[in-house]
Amino acid sequence: MPRPMIAAIAAIAALALLAGCGGETPETTVTARRLVTVTVTEGIDLPGQTVPTRTDTTTLWLGPGLARRDAHGGSYIVDTHRDLLTMIDHRDRTYTRNTTAAVAGQLAALARDTTGTGSRQQRQLQSLLDVGARVTDTGETGTIDGYPVRRWIVEQQFGRQRTTSELWLTTAIDVDYALLHRATRPALAALPGGEDAVAELRKLRGVPVRSSAVIEVMGRQTPSRSRLVTADLDTVPLSFFAPPEGYTETDQLSQ
Repeated sequence: MPRPMIAAIAAIAALALLAGCGGETPETTVTARRLVTVTVTEGIDLPGQTVPTRTDTTTLWLGPGLARRDAHGGSYIVDTHRDLLTMIDHRDRTYTRNTTAAVAGQLAALARDTTGTGSRQQRQLQSLLDVGARVTDTGETGTIDGYPVRRWIVEQQFGRQRTTSELWLTTAIDVDYALLHRATRPALAALPGGEDAVAELRKLRGVPVRSSAVIEVMGRQTPSRSRLVTADLDTVPLSFFAPPEGYTETDQLSQ
């Protein structure tokens, strides 16, 4: 199973506020909080392949009704004003754009398809579409990198994949939690078990400052650890929350 697929699904995001200023007119720029997280995932031996240890950097943004996540050579954009989800592949210079309802419908249809006739990527994705989650607030508190934090345990299921995470969250970084949850799980409720999983994950309050996780797939465990390294404000063009010029639109959700 490709590591980017595991990372994309397992992933848990946090983002912040936007306002206009800078070298362009107020209508064309916004001020966004930029959260940069570095994750180290240990290597794993899978049947027929060995996946080495890797270090990934994920950059997250949040604004009034706008969110963006950059990782693994791609971007994922949520525009709640127009109810649009955009997935961008910067390596192929392509993107796919759909409404939340359309993406949810495609995922739900894929989850119901038991014919096994789809592409290899579709079959791999399909194996992750039966979801579940359990969130535990341990009540334990502390201070990490100057932030007051609280410890949470999150157990998640994506088909045959199981993930157990320890999250140290802070509420000292101002974020819109309603947008945060929508940005990180926009179509989850459409999947088998998804509504209950969404309700459970909404218990989480805060931005992850430190976290560790163990992903279990195909009987093997892969540990990872993450650290928030940047939480600043930056001014970006409004076009930052749209596909770059010259990219080609496709209709392939799997990309």
